[in-house]
Amino acid sequence: MNSDTWSLGCCLYYLVTKKDPFEGKSIQETKHNILNLRLDPSDSLKFHDNTLVQLIYACLERDASKRMTCEEVMRYQDELEEQIFGVAVSRKHFDLQLRQT
Repeated sequence: MNSDTWSLGCCLYYLVTKKDPFEGKSIQETKHNILNLRLDPSDSLKFHDNTLVQLIYACLERDASKRMTCEEVMRYQDELEEQIFGVAVSRKHFDLQLRQT
């Protein structure tokens, strides 16, 4: 579900910046910020890893047909782990757990 990745993007943004992603001074401003994908103007993400920032923006894509799916987020994680560790660590662990059940 793409709504799940939208929520993931909001949660990741908050965890990284300690701010609500589309916060406005009024409900109307917040709605405007969401509809226009206007994040916090302080540019709180500029000091963070570009890979994480790309994931956040991919999850917050306004057009649901272009937004990352849950499967794409999992593949993205696998690709990052393979680049860093040489193997998709979490996928390997998950597959092992499935075999044990």
